[in-house]
Amino acid sequence: MCQDQSISYLNAIGYNMVSLPREQFEPLMIFGGPPSDLQYLGSLSDLFLPGAPSPQIQRDDPAAEVVGHRSNRLESSVGFNLVGRLLGAFGGTGANASAGYSDAAAVQLVFLNVFHDFVAPLQVGNYIRSAQTQPGSLDMLRQYERVYIITDILKSNQFGIIAYDKEEESLQISADAIQDILGAKGSMKISNQADNVVCYTGEKQLRFGFRALGLSYDQKSAMLKLDIDHRFLVARAAMEPQSTSFLPPEMYELLAVDQLIDIRFGR
Repeated sequence: MCQDQSISYLNAIGYNMVSLPREQFEPLMIFGGPPSDLQYLGSLSDLFLPGAPSPQIQRDDPAAEVVGHRSNRLESSVGFNLVGRLLGAFGGTGANASAGYSDAAAVQLVFLNVFHDFVAPLQVGNYIRSAQTQPGSLDMLRQYERVYIITDILKSNQFGIIAYDKEEESLQISADAIQDILGAKGSMKISNQADNVVCYTGEKQLRFGFRALGLSYDQKSAMLKLDIDHRFLVARAAMEPQSTSFLPPEMYELLAVDQLIDIRFGR
C-alpha cells in the first residue's frame, strides 16, 4: 500500500493503526499471529489464577499529540469508501458517504477528539512476575510465533473530512446538507469546523490505534515474560516516577511499518 502520513506519524510515536476501527478493543488483550491476521487470544487475566493485583486501566486520557493530524489526500472514490466504512463502524450506513461532496476530487481525514486508555508497562510486568499461571493456559500461546499484549489504545467518537476540488483548493461543504441526506435521526451528527473541516460525531468510541509489547514463553523458567527487561522498567520508575505510564516510542512493538493491522475476534 502507499505510505500514508497518518500511519507514519502514529508509527513514529509507537502506535499501530488498525484496518477497521472497532468498539471492543482494550488494553490487556492478547493477540497472536502475523499483522495480516492478528488473532484475539483472550485477556491477560485469563492466563493466571486469581489473587495477584491486576494492572489498572487508566481511561479517557486526552491524546493531544494525535489530534489534528491528517491522512494523505485520497482520490475521492478511495476516500469515500473509507468514510463509508467508518460510518458503518459507528452504526450508520455508508451508502451515502459521498453525499454533499459532488465537487470533491480528493478528501483528507483528520483525527479529532482523541483519547487514550492505557496500562502502565511496569504494572503489567509486576503482574506477570507475581501471578500464578493457570494450568495449561500457556499452551495456546506457544502455537504462535509472535504474541502481543495491548498496553495502550487510541479512541475517538469523531473524525473530520476536508474535501478538495480539482484545483486542490479546500471546499466549503454544508454540514446541514449532509445531515439532511443522512437523516436527522441517524447515528452521526455532522457539523462544520474551522479550516473547512466537516466533523462527524458518533455515539461510540471507536478504537483505531494501539501500542503493544511482545510476550514470550521462557523455556528455562517455564514462565511468561515481557520482551523488555523488567530491571529496566523498575529502574526507570525509580529515576522518573512520572513517566512510568508510557515507554519511549521505540520500545513498543510495531507489527508492520506503514501498514494497517488486521485484527480478528473469531476464527
